[in-house]
This record gives sequence, structure tokens and C-alpha cells, in this order.
Amino acid sequence: MTASMRPDDGQAQAIGSICIVGGGTAGWSAAALLSQVLRGSGCRITLVESSAIPTVGVGEATIPPIFDFLRNIGADEVEFIRRCQATFKLGIQFRDWLHHGHAYWHPFGNLGVTINQRPFHHYYCMNRAAGHGETLADLCPSVALAEAGKFAFPSPDGQWPGGAVAYALHFDAGLVAAFLRDHAVAAGVERLDRRIVGATRGEGERIAGVQFDDGESLEADFYIDCSGFRGLLIEETLVGLDVLGREVELREKGGEPVRTDEGNYVLDLHLNRIGNARQLGLALNQIAGVVENGLFVDICDTLILGHGDGKVERFELDGAAEVTQFDFLAADNIFTDISD
Repeated sequence: MTASMRPDDGQAQAIGSICIVGGGTAGWSAAALLSQVLRGSGCRITLVESSAIPTVGVGEATIPPIFDFLRNIGADEVEFIRRCQATFKLGIQFRDWLHHGHAYWHPFGNLGVTINQRPFHHYYCMNRAAGHGETLADLCPSVALAEAGKFAFPSPDGQWPGGAVAYALHFDAGLVAAFLRDHAVAAGVERLDRRIVGATRGEGERIAGVQFDDGESLEADFYIDCSGFRGLLIEETLVGLDVLGREVELREKGGEPVRTDEGNYVLDLHLNRIGNARQLGLALNQIAGVVENGLFVDICDTLILGHGDGKVERFELDGAAEVTQFDFLAADNIFTDISD
């Protein structure tokens, strides 16, 4: 299979290189799948992650299509379960859903069997309306097994009393990332242990390259942002620096425009999130007519935050932090009108 993209001139071009920013389950899942889908195409896949940034090892839950993914990447299901210390999952129970004490199951697999060519739930609802008290656990093997804390692999021929059983997995995200990393690297994915400090934009909504903390850079035809909440490419580079076309208000007071001491107008720019303040400041200052911005990059060395309870936090440019607690009368507390 050959991947292609269509640039501004409308001509499709083969993708020769892909850069995945960030590892974890997201990054290595993308790498493992792409290495299989694009096998033999000549496309170079590079994943960049930093060992200096720890991976958050949390439990993750899945649904049955997880096994379709494992088959698509060519992984062995039993080896995956063993290495990732996975446990089996037969459904999802929603507790206190309608009211306190209420719960219902979303089982994996079929709920009951077809009766007289009609879906099972019609008969279940008819029985309930007639006053019968059967629960889903009485009629669905997935729920019955889950409530009993037991598990059984589905029959290969799909013949189970009460309907077919499907299952998914719970596992440790850190172990899964390590499994997928080994699998993807063995399939030809290049791993770079580097720290990305920024990215540059090309023409339009395109990423031109990523920069490392040692001054070097990497360019690719296609980029995938798996940097998590940071959103290094999507948020910091594309959205966070896209200031043109955003809502801008002229600051006024008493119906008159507010001017600085130098006689300049003040415009308020509304952004949902500021990712890289330094790059955003440069982008703002390059707009014709802008003489300064309010990000104060490289101006302040110390940040002091005062709280209503008398707590004062002091943050230094070098990363040092200090917390001080002041005890004084409420009348002397200038922060009492500030709510945390």
C-alpha cells in the first residue's frame, strides 16, 4: 500500500516519511499499525519520544475490537496478554445511573438469542411488562460470568447457551506501550530518544519540521501528534499560533478607546489556550501594526501568586518555588476578595 497526500496544487504525492511526535500507547499504536499497513511501500516511519519524560503508567480499559487491532498489527494475542499483565473484561457496569443504587450492564457479545426470527429484547421487555423478574444476568452469559467473577473463552463454534460471549481487556498502559514499541521497532520503525522543544509551520496548515533541544531538527512529509495534553503540533504550533481571524476587541473605557502611555491602542485577543508563549509572542509581533504584546516573555523573572487564605506562592525563572503562609487579621488581608 502507498500513502499519498494532496498538496495545494492538487497533485497527489507519495508520502515518503512520517514523524510521530510522542510515544505512549497512542504513539506506539500508530507506529505499530502504520508499519504493517505501509509495509513494502518504502515509507520511513520515525517516532520521537524522550526517556527524560516519564510515561504515566495507568490502567486502561478496552472494548472487544482491541483484538482486531492486535491482529492488524500482527501481534500474538496470548503474548500480549502475558506481557501486559492483562485481565479479562466481559462488559461495563454503570452504577448509580438513574438514581443512587441503580445499575445496569452493557454486556459484550449478544444479549440472548433470536426467537422466532425476532430480536431477543422484544421478548425480554414483554416478560418484564407481564411481571416477570428476570435480570440480564439470568439471560446473558457475559453478565452472569461477570457478576460471578468468572471467565471462560468463547466456544470456537460460537454455540453458547443464551448467546455468544465476547470479551476485552484491562491492562497497564506502560506495559502496553513497551510491548508496542518492541513490536514496531522490530517491524522497521525508527525510534529517536530526543526532546522536542518546538515545531515550525510551513505554508498553510502544515508542519515544516520539529526542533530538538540540541539545536537539530527533523523534517517529514506527514506528522502525527501523540504528545498528549500538551498538543505540541496541534495546539502549540497550529492552533496556538493561529492568531489571524480570531476574535479581537478594542479595549474601551467610558466609551473611549484605551491608549497606552505611548498613545497606542490596546486590542484584546481571545485564545482558548496558549501553548508556546515565546512562539506566540513572535507571531503576534510579526503582524503589521503590532508594537508589543502582553505575554511579557523574558520580562519577568519572578511570579508571585497571592491567595485569599494568606498563602503566597513564589515561582522563579529557574524553576525554584517557595510557599509562604501569612497569618493576619482579615482587615489586613489584601487578598480576601480573591477566591481560589
